[in-house]
Amino acid sequence: MKKPIIAITMGDTSGIGPELITKVLSREEVYGYCNPFIIGDPNVMEEVSKVMGGDLHFKAIRDISEADFLFSHPDVLCPEGANIAEIRWGQLDPAMGRAAALCLEKAFHLALEKKVAGVVSAPLNKEAFHRAGYHYVDELEYLAELTKSPEPFVMGLMDSVWTLPVTFHIPFRDIANMIKKERVLRYIRLMDQMLRKMGLVEPKIAV
Repeated sequence: MKKPIIAITMGDTSGIGPELITKVLSREEVYGYCNPFIIGDPNVMEEVSKVMGGDLHFKAIRDISEADFLFSHPDVLCPEGANIAEIRWGQLDPAMGRAAALCLEKAFHLALEKKVAGVVSAPLNKEAFHRAGYHYVDELEYLAELTKSPEPFVMGLMDSVWTLPVTFHIPFRDIANMIKKERVLRYIRLMDQMLRKMGLVEPKIAV
């Protein structure tokens, strides 16, 4: 069976994204079930690996067709404008927010072109994202526009149970006002549609 190609976006460089990616791709078994590659700045990934004392050496590519998917040399595709001049560890920086957004944009364009089977995104800093000029509530709203999705939602998986929240990134005090009959019913229908697409004939949904 052909292994799926998975794009991993770098996230906010000031945060834990590059470190998490380095730790994950340091495990050779990951390459046993998928072909992962990074969308981000190869210099950042090399620096993070060096700081962590890792053995990985990253290969810069300009197109997905150049990827080798080798464990010892993870491929890194850097979108135009996503280069990081200087890593400012733990600091809020609009430049990092813009780079993270550009990486997400590139990943989802590749997904829409069916060049990757899935996207794993490292965390981005929403304040840095907003300060970079992206006026969306969160990255979900941003991705909805990129993919022209009229009803974006997030599904999660716990063991063998799929979950779908009725509310997303809103202040805690606003949650109760969002729990309306029509909204709950809408998400039940969305969950039912998705489970049927995955092959379940009669999904059982708990609310």
